[in-house]
Amino acid sequence: MLDEFGVKATFFVVSAWAEQYPDTAQAIVAHGHELMNHSAKHDHYNALTADQIVADVNRCNDAIEAISGVRPSLIRCPFGEYDDHVIAAIRSIGMEPIQWDVEASRAASSAAEKRGSAQLPLSCFTVSIFNRRFGPPPSPSPEHKTRSRSDRSS
Repeated sequence: MLDEFGVKATFFVVSAWAEQYPDTAQAIVAHGHELMNHSAKHDHYNALTADQIVADVNRCNDAIEAISGVRPSLIRCPFGEYDDHVIAAIRSIGMEPIQWDVEASRAASSAAEKRGSAQLPLSCFTVSIFNRRFGPPPSPSPEHKTRSRSDRSS
């Protein structure tokens, strides 16, 4: 469905998900979307040393790169937790941490309402987290944790 609307998305995944679903990970990239880092172990980074953070980030990067051929440049920290030492550790390896700006379920509802009115903006971006607790992902679709640029300002 993302292709149907010309929407490109960024998916943040843990390494276990990428390793368990390599065909889906490859399909995400093959359709022109980005596959980025959401950690290897989904630990609380604020409680880790810089070396532990870097090792965890690199393990996930290595897994994603081995599967997709593309090394991630962004990370969405587990639990949304970060502080100055987490940011410094991540930036020390040339990556950039990002944060979300809305509760995912609220964004999904908003996107579904837009889609129902056939007014899904082409400037949408999607952020999806696939955690070890979840089963196989749904097919990438605008309803899955999507937020338009105009929605982000609210």
